[in-house]
Amino acid sequence: MKCNICENEDLHLIEVKNKAGLKKYYKCKKCEFIFIDKAHILTSEDEGKRYEVHNNEISDPSYRSYFKKFINYIEDVLDKENNILDYGSGPQPVLADVMEKEGYKVDIYDKYFYNKKDYLDKMYDVIISTEVFEHIYIPIETLEILLSILKKNGKLILMTAVSPPTDEEFKKWWYIQDATHVVFYNKKTFDAISRKYNLDIIKYNHKNIIVFQRR
Repeated sequence: MKCNICENEDLHLIEVKNKAGLKKYYKCKKCEFIFIDKAHILTSEDEGKRYEVHNNEISDPSYRSYFKKFINYIEDVLDKENNILDYGSGPQPVLADVMEKEGYKVDIYDKYFYNKKDYLDKMYDVIISTEVFEHIYIPIETLEILLSILKKNGKLILMTAVSPPTDEEFKKWWYIQDATHVVFYNKKTFDAISRKYNLDIIKYNHKNIIVFQRR
């Protein structure tokens, strides 16, 4: 078994017991990427059903405010002339709608709700993926696709909660309670990604947002 980011084979087992039973996670001793045992991964059909019950209404003021704060954090690396892709837009593309109201041009893609791959025929200045990469078991496959359509000096912006530093904190972490969350990152993982794909980290909030820039 290898790390799904750096391919290191030196892994640390973390066992989590809760109401759902015993789950096994593996933490890479090199880049600290954490991934769940394949036996615990939902089928694509069951995963899609989970997303259908998410209450992320496009008209919900609190959800729109949540994304407005996100945009405020990253707006210094954006330009209104940028071609932007929202990768994993969800059942209702709230982020894209909020950004368009702010004057940005945004395309959307979602595996379950907007599975049109016309985005692969374009090149983007900015690719944003919010609360998506924790659902992707082999993220380097998706990263390589996205980087293939990202312009030189383009930005890849990810939002995903950063994993806690210790096993005990991880076992109690609310983020792992979602059965569709199968992989987890921290700054060391992001550093490994930046080295692997020749990216610079230009902004990081140490919590859940990281901005890479392609060299």
